[in-house]
Amino acid sequence: MKTKLAESSSDTIREEVRQRYGATARGESSCADDCCTSTSSDALGYAAEDSAFAPEAENAKLNGFDNVEFRLGEIEALPVADESVDVIISNCVINLSPQKERVFREAFRVLRTGGRLAVADIVATAPLPEEVKGDWAAYTGCMAGASEIDELEKMLGSAGFDRIKVAPKDTSRSFIREWMPGKGIEEYLVSATIEATKPLHS
Repeated sequence: MKTKLAESSSDTIREEVRQRYGATARGESSCADDCCTSTSSDALGYAAEDSAFAPEAENAKLNGFDNVEFRLGEIEALPVADESVDVIISNCVINLSPQKERVFREAFRVLRTGGRLAVADIVATAPLPEEVKGDWAAYTGCMAGASEIDELEKMLGSAGFDRIKVAPKDTSRSFIREWMPGKGIEEYLVSATIEATKPLHS
């Protein structure tokens, strides 16, 4: 019997997310009813030509991208040295972490002075209904783990960032509606760009 989401440990949540996306990567899940298929590349901010140009990860070297390096790790414990990164980007990953404060502290740690965090993610514009917050499918589908905008701003500030900007994209509600049809989930969630800078002076 599956543990209730509200009673789950961080490790349990991480393993559930790993299994879900691992199955998708292996072609064992079609993701027909979630963000894997209902979110187009342009809706996430990528131009069609950029999406077409990007190679499959395992084909990076074959396509001449010899300046690409892959490291196995977790977003809460980045396998990267202190102050060694200029920019951190991600797309719909942070809301899958049960330890978001740790994620932002790690981002701050690895960024050089003046470095930037520039990510796209799903954020909550209102408190999520209990039926959504307790739903495993909603969590691994990029919904139940979304933080409210003011919470994100506080976490980023506590981690040490400044010039914090969370910019919701209201047009994203049209595809978010498809993730849980008939549930009105688009009234609570929106895609947003999240930007912040590591200050030049501490």
